[in-house]
Amino acid sequence: MLPDQIGACDVTAQFTNAAGLVSFATTPLTLLNSLPAAVGEIRGAVVEGTRTQAGLEVTLEKTPGAVLNKTKTDEHGTFVFSNVTPGAYTVRAVKPDANRRGAAPVKVEAGQTATVGVKLAL
Repeated sequence: MLPDQIGACDVTAQFTNAAGLVSFATTPLTLLNSLPAAVGEIRGAVVEGTRTQAGLEVTLEKTPGAVLNKTKTDEHGTFVFSNVTPGAYTVRAVKPDANRRGAAPVKVEAGQTATVGVKLAL
């Protein structure tokens, strides 16, 4: 097993031949990159009443007002945020011409897809 940190380390391997003789070899190894962060995904829809809303901007926030990412709803009113670091977020949507907005909390877990619905209101 490789260490979970960047830098120099020694790696030892055991070799066994068909006669059962065992030998070991050790070599230095430098890890240049850390393991990729485990991420999740957010999928959702924006609705006003019972109708989904296409073409609206949707934002992802970790703290109020600090936008981490933006996307738009598709023709079915759905959206996706991929490669999201695990944690608690708020998803917001605004329909400027009708002065309607909505927000919903969502929790992302590593390797999982979180589902959220954003309901627009005055």
